[in-house]
Order: sequence, then C-alpha cells, then structure tokens
Amino acid sequence: MRKLLLVASLCAGLSAQSTPDSGVVLRTTSREVLLDLVVRDKHEKLVPGLTAEDVEVFEDGVRQTIKSFRLVSGKEQLEYEKQQAIAAAGPGKPAQVVRNINLVAIVFQAMSPRGRDFARTAAREFLTNQMLPNTYVAVFSLDSRLNALQGFTNDKAALLAAVQRASTGNYSDFAKTSNDILNHVGYTVSGGETGIQVTPSVDPATTVGLATAGIEASLDGAAKVLAGIVHSSLLVDNYSVGMRSTAALLAMTRELGRMPGRKTVLYLSEGLVLPADNQGLFHRAISEANRNNVSFYSVDTRGLTTASASQGGLAELSALANTSRHQTDNSPVGGQFQDDYLQYAVRAANTQASMAELAQSTGGFLIADTNDLKKPLARVMEDIRTHYELTYVPQSTKYDGRFRKLEVRLVPANLHVQTRNGYYALPSLGGDAVQPFEMANLAALSASTLPRAFAYRAEALRFRPNPESRQCSITFEVPIANLKAVEDAEHKQTQVHASFLALVKDVTGQVVSKISRDVPHAVASSKWTQFQAGNMIFSEPFDLPVGRYTLETSVVDMNSGQASAKRSVLLVDGAAGVGLSSIALVRRVDPLQAPRDPADPLEFEGGKVTVTLADEVKSGDDVSMYFVVYPRGEAGVEQPTLTLQFFADGKEVARETPALPPPDASGAIPFVTEARLRPGAYEVRVTVRQATSSMQEISGFVVQ
Repeated sequence: MRKLLLVASLCAGLSAQSTPDSGVVLRTTSREVLLDLVVRDKHEKLVPGLTAEDVEVFEDGVRQTIKSFRLVSGKEQLEYEKQQAIAAAGPGKPAQVVRNINLVAIVFQAMSPRGRDFARTAAREFLTNQMLPNTYVAVFSLDSRLNALQGFTNDKAALLAAVQRASTGNYSDFAKTSNDILNHVGYTVSGGETGIQVTPSVDPATTVGLATAGIEASLDGAAKVLAGIVHSSLLVDNYSVGMRSTAALLAMTRELGRMPGRKTVLYLSEGLVLPADNQGLFHRAISEANRNNVSFYSVDTRGLTTASASQGGLAELSALANTSRHQTDNSPVGGQFQDDYLQYAVRAANTQASMAELAQSTGGFLIADTNDLKKPLARVMEDIRTHYELTYVPQSTKYDGRFRKLEVRLVPANLHVQTRNGYYALPSLGGDAVQPFEMANLAALSASTLPRAFAYRAEALRFRPNPESRQCSITFEVPIANLKAVEDAEHKQTQVHASFLALVKDVTGQVVSKISRDVPHAVASSKWTQFQAGNMIFSEPFDLPVGRYTLETSVVDMNSGQASAKRSVLLVDGAAGVGLSSIALVRRVDPLQAPRDPADPLEFEGGKVTVTLADEVKSGDDVSMYFVVYPRGEAGVEQPTLTLQFFADGKEVARETPALPPPDASGAIPFVTEARLRPGAYEVRVTVRQATSSMQEISGFVVQ
C-alpha cells in the first residue's frame, strides 16, 4: 500500500460526456416448446408405444401441431448415445462422455427430528433404486438459505454420506459446507448494518470448467448449474422468513434450466408455508420450473399421521389449480393478477396442499400420508428415466409475458398423463429468455424518456486486456435511502428490494451481453436507521470483444414500482503488450474470507476491494485508488515500470514511480495507493511501460 501526501487547490470539475439514444429490442420470433409427458394406465404402469397421432396438445384452447415426438427410455437412450459417441470418435479414439444427462436435486428443508429421520429413509430409498450412468444427483439443505452439501455426481457413497449429513448435522455447519463449494467459483454477498454488496466474480452461465467437489470434470454444464444455484442461494437470505423457501426453489429452477433434458427436484419437507404476501413469488417459481423443464416431486416427511394435513385442503386445491395457474402477477414484472383471496387462504393454511400444487403443476406428484415409500419413489425414478418428449412451435407469436395454459389429451382416454400445466410467454433478449423480474427494467429502458425516479450510479470498469477482447466488470451503486422500505412487523424486519439490469449493445444495436440480478434484502428494524445510510452495491464481470458499445442500465425499486435508467458509451480497447485496468476509487478493502479467486479482478492477496463510483471525497479522508497492471510474461522481457501523476488546475502537483512487485499466480499485479489531499479537483494519470509497449489510464475526482 502506497500513501502520497499532496497539497493542491480547487479547480473545475470534469465535463460530462453525452451519450446516444437507443431502444430495447425484444425478439419475439417463434420458439419451440419442449414438453415432457409421463403416461400411465389405470394400474399406474408406464405406457410405451404411443405415437404423435395418439397425443393432442392445446395451448390456451388452440390445438398445436406437434413437430417431434419420441419415447425417452433410460437404458435405450444410454445405449444409443454410447453408440453415437463411438461412431463419432472413430477407430482408436476414445468415445466422448454421455452428454444428455438427467439432473436430480434432493432438497432437505428444515424439519423436526422425526421428519429428518423420515427424509433420510426416503432419500436412501431413492438412491438405492437403479441409477443409470447418465443420472447425476446433488444434495441440498434448505433452512435460512439453500446450502449445497454435495455436488452433482453418480457416486452413491458420496451421496449417501451427504444424505446422512443433511438428516443429522447442524444447520449452522451446512453453510460452511456450501461455502467450501462456493470458494471454487468466487462469489461474495456482504451485508451489514450499513449496506449490502453482491459480487459474483465468475458468471456460471458463461465460464467453462467451474469444478466442484464430487462432480466429474467432464460435466462442465452441471458444474455451472451447481455454481449458479449456490450463487443464487445467497440472495435468498434477503427475503423475509416466510418467503425464503419459495425464493430458494425459484433460484434453483432458474439455474437448473441452463441444462438440457429433464431436471428433477425431490423436495423433502414437512410443509411449504406460503404467507399472504408470497402468492406472486410462488407462481413465479412454478412458471420458472415449467419454462425450464424442471419437475418437482414433493415428499411430506410427516408420513402417515392421525390428523392428515391434506384433509379438507386438497379438495379445495383441485378447483384452485384449475383457476390460479393461468393468473399472472400484478407486480411490476407481471400482468394483472385476479383476486382470489379465499381459495388462496385455504392453500396457504394447508402447507401440504402447497407442496401438492408445486408438484402437480410442474409434472410431478405429491407423496404424502404414507410410511411406505418404496413404490412411490420407484415411480419417481421411472419418470426420470422413461418419459415421452414432444416439441411444437406455438401458433401465437405474441410474447407478452402472459401465462399460456397447456392441456394434453390422449386418444386412449383411459390413460393418465403427467405434464406441466403451462408457461409464461416471455420474449428473448440477446438470445436469452427474459426473466420475469427483468420486464420492469426493460420497460424503463424502452420509455421514450428515460425515468429518473431516484439517483443511482452504474459503470463498467475495464480490467485484463487481450489483443481482441477485454475483461470488464459492471458495478451498480444505489443509496438505500432512495429505495422504499417495507415493514415486516411480525418478524421485526425492514425490507428493501431492487432489480438491476445492464445491457451492452454493439454499433448495430444488438444486445451482446446482459447482466441482471434481483436483490431483495431484509434487516432487523432496530438497525434500519443505520442501515439506510449505506448503499446497495452489485458487481459482476463479463468479457467483450474490442469495440465501441452502448451501455444501458436500469434499476427498479420493486417495492414502489419506480425506476431509473441511463445510457452511456463504453469503449473497449485491447492490448498486445503491457496492460492496465481502469482506475477505481476504493470504498473499503475487506479481508479475504477464503483463498483468493484469481478470476475476480477486485480480489488480491491484500483483500477484497469494494469500489465506489462516487467522484467526490470528503476533505480529511484519504483518497484510495485501485488498479491492476498486466505485464507481458515472455522470458527475457524487462519488468514493467509504473508512473503516478496528480494534476490540479492543469499543473502536475505530484509524481511517483513506485517499484512494482512480481505478478501473482494469474499474471496480474493488483495495486492500491492512498493520497491525502486538500480540497480541490484532481486528475490522476497512471502510466505503465514495458519494453516498447505502454498503456495509460486517466481518472478525475473532487475533494471537498
């Protein structure tokens, strides 16, 4: 750490840069809908031999034309893929691994000792059923947050050990186990009395090779899914107590959707509690599961009891399921939600009914009121291994975010079909489906005049340069006092909720990168006064080819529905020689809680940097700056040199040439420097030289 003591006078501030205007283009081209069907006869036996002529699909009452139809049988599928891999490899070449895998997530929700024993029995029974090599299972614990206890694997011994931990261990220990997995992917959510920071250093959707304990190296896709689940689970802790279960399940289904094929969640719980303010979130979880081809199988771990939770509630559920599934949310991210308070109150009071709706609405079923688990769990594995898949292109091309109800009719009318009940018709953006919470952010960016309901800052910092591309990091900074606070009197908490969206567009107006996050947060009401003086900070890295871009950002206050949005120009330059990052003002440097993640440009051996986007510093405070030098690593090339210059009123008031330490394991030299300055406006220039190459960055700030 370097400290410079300087004296300077006040000078004019830097002028603002004008930015072009552009709109958000949502792609509404037709997309194929994939539908899984499990067909059984009156004896609950699987029915093979159906053809497309035996099946009719209706979307909002309109019959659709089936494009493809096939039976997926586990053993046949595995043998077929093995033969395909051998043929593709050719003589004498190793065959590729099976790529069409089935993912199963076993979730233990916090429960009583008796319920944990029952859940352990259920999970063991499930795992001892025949598992094909293309079925991979992970184990999670859900209490105040979703903890990963075992990554996706088909190692039964490892899975049974995780099941034992889930059913007998301390919940406080589960978070550490999950963090051990998290350390592989580098993610930070730091919340305190003066704000919250959310910083994933690696995007699991785009980073290949995120390895976690217990998952085969060849399953990069499954590793990314696990990383995403762990990433998202940290945000769940920000919801109120009664909403955490649903929020965690929503996050899980969203991440599982990154993988193709059938995904299954075995949900072990003594009941899914839905508080009165959770109706919209619950429907979002079901919709997300349906859109991502995720089926829930709920197991009520209370088993057979004298007073069944389902009595009186499941009859009401049958009528409710037929009406509530096509309703949409009246929040800023949805359409109009029809009021149905009486039926919803019945469901919310019956926690088993909520588990049943979650399962039945996503193509699964509820296992309840029984102590005999062998037969129903065998059915679950049958569903995973053997089912029909069909695809169709919807006749409607209107992707307006509304719910489309699906109905499957079989020509043999005496057969029973399990499938999802519908999906939300959401447009795509930059090739990715729009998340429901992003709709409000997109609406803000599509307005003829960008909304300015509250102040926030957003900036893309540039880090490691390459000749043709560069690593960047987007940072949002919102004063918490600018967000609407909602009191949760029952739990003595105060909640804020913001959603962030950044779009990067090329010169043709096409979206080339999208970064978004939905961040709810709750704090004890007794600490609210101090907490609201802080900031909500969200950072995430991404890569861009060299070029000129438009950066569009928006923040939506989900509690008030108000939004703010901005546009700016983003220039991305590369470097074949020595490289230098942007100069960032430092809010604080926190000690590392885990081994340093070299993929995170804001981490170095000295700690974790939290940047501030403010360009004003209080008089008397040290001005702390952070940047990274990227030297050329060829043998025989001289070490880089660094020059720091401070200017006031156009005149140089200080210059230093500190020696640079050796690069770290990633080949970078992170550098933090501090300066004590008198009031005034300053410009700092950082220049790095190595051999015949050089690079310079300039930044300005005001001390007042």
